[in-house]
Amino acid sequence: MADEIDPVSPDEFVLRKVPDRPSYYDPSLPQPVSRLAFAPTERDTDGISLFRSVFTTPEMVSALSKPKGCWITQLIAQAFFDFDLTIKPDPLRPGWPRGHSLVPELNWAARQQKEDKALRHRLKEIQVELAKLAGHGVIYHSEPDE
Repeated sequence: MADEIDPVSPDEFVLRKVPDRPSYYDPSLPQPVSRLAFAPTERDTDGISLFRSVFTTPEMVSALSKPKGCWITQLIAQAFFDFDLTIKPDPLRPGWPRGHSLVPELNWAARQQKEDKALRHRLKEIQVELAKLAGHGVIYHSEPDE
């Protein structure tokens, strides 16, 4: 039986929550998922969040977005590894679904990096490529609560 602190396997699926807003996901576009879906926010000091599908479900991950609603996309972990990113298990988040993990390289400080323009540019390119892959892996939509 797998344990939440075990390393993420390259062939494992991970889930990413995408806000239900046109600036993040627009199904009418050829590339429906925006790079913003993988861009860190102020809350992402340790990296963006993913959830390991072996431990949770899209429905459980989407419950974190109530009442706003969201889309859930599924990607193979190898996609992150191909960009020299790591996926670090981070299971001890009270009230969150099991299998929480972080991508430490995609963190708020790196996004705000003013001195290293090459790093910022590289991270934006990675976000674009992950968004392209994520557009093919949208597996769930939760409607906003009324």
